[in-house]
Amino acid sequence: MEKNNKEMKNLKKKDIKKGKKSMVRELLETVISAGIIAFIIITFIG
Repeated sequence: MEKNNKEMKNLKKKDIKKGKKSMVRELLETVISAGIIAFIIITFIG
């Protein structure tokens, strides 16, 4: 049981790190796509 608990804790730590990385990546993608959309709108209006 104790070994399983340790493995679970390690898995959770890895998941948190993975989650943070994918969150940052998603945020970057959102910012980039929003920037592209804004750029297109500005170019059309301007």
